[in-house]
Amino acid sequence: MVWYHFHIVSPVSIIANVILWIPLTVALISGLLTAVLEASGYRSGTGRDRCANGHCSRSLGSSNRWRPSMAYFWLPSPPGWLVFTFYAGIACVAFLKPETYRKPVVLTSTVAWIAIAWMLAIRTPPSDRFVATFIDVGHGTSVLLQFPNGESWLYDAGRLGDAAFARWPIEAVLWSEGLRRLNGIVISHADADHYNAIPGLLERFSVDRIVGSHELFANTEPGMVELQIALASRNVPVDKIAAGETMLSMPDVRVEVLHPTTQHLIGKDNANSIVLKIDCFGHSLLLPGDLENPGTGILLAQSQPIAGGVLMAPHHGSLSQDIYPILRWSRPAAVVASGGERAIDPRVITGLSETGADAYITARDGTVRVQFDASGFHIRTWNHDPW
Repeated sequence: MVWYHFHIVSPVSIIANVILWIPLTVALISGLLTAVLEASGYRSGTGRDRCANGHCSRSLGSSNRWRPSMAYFWLPSPPGWLVFTFYAGIACVAFLKPETYRKPVVLTSTVAWIAIAWMLAIRTPPSDRFVATFIDVGHGTSVLLQFPNGESWLYDAGRLGDAAFARWPIEAVLWSEGLRRLNGIVISHADADHYNAIPGLLERFSVDRIVGSHELFANTEPGMVELQIALASRNVPVDKIAAGETMLSMPDVRVEVLHPTTQHLIGKDNANSIVLKIDCFGHSLLLPGDLENPGTGILLAQSQPIAGGVLMAPHHGSLSQDIYPILRWSRPAAVVASGGERAIDPRVITGLSETGADAYITARDGTVRVQFDASGFHIRTWNHDPW
């Protein structure tokens, strides 16, 4: 049940429960006696002083921070029906006669169940499609990219405000896809709503590398410093990319970097956002981060992508940016805005569809999934057509 609900498997807990049941029983009884004595007027001054001075809380805090390596690991949940069959099987074995058969049957079936659950939890994505999932994180960005060769990447991972609120929906999507490892995370630029969920994700998922611009970690904001510390503590390498490079290449799919160059553009970090163009199965997906001028002008001077593809609206579809030039340049059939409640403004929707493209907004439609394959691309939204 812990594995199913919390995605955590802790083999050491089986041993720990056997070892600790006696001291835990003593502690529970002692706590009950303490409550009874306190109610009867008895006071233990020494104990109260120790806790008042903070020693009790420090001791408990120290024990909570103790994390033996290999004591637990994170894993996608097994299917619900398999969990039900496990407990149903245990209930049936309770009536097994003679009783001497119960233990070997339980042990054998449990091992077999764990093996099956493990295989079903770790799934291999289909090799005949490319899937981009725009996760509903509120005002922020996180796009899961699943390639035909089995690689899984994130383009950004963050949202405005508390990082935990960004991490939770991203985790939910990753777990639902049977992922426990990411081949990489691309950080478009150094705004917290594009990266602040990464330290939390590193605690639960294996990440092969982080990819950013040549100046990404020149930013000394506290959030970036925290991210660098988290990456260093887990030995996650950082790669740098620039315009003109091919990030990934495989049959039917090619990922190119359109922006920025190695030279810094004067202005906000947004002007230096990493822009990825993913050509897949005869269509294009454009991910521009929070691109704004002068970066937008440099992008629009380049060759146009394949018409009729999908564009992620820059800057979350913000009304403060004129999206029409990039719409006219990219000529998309669909535009996805990864934004919060402000993105539901009718003016935003009108702007996104100004060139005739279908508009999708995560705050309104929920997580948006775009599947590219030999037949074209297909879009589903969690709120209207869940998968």
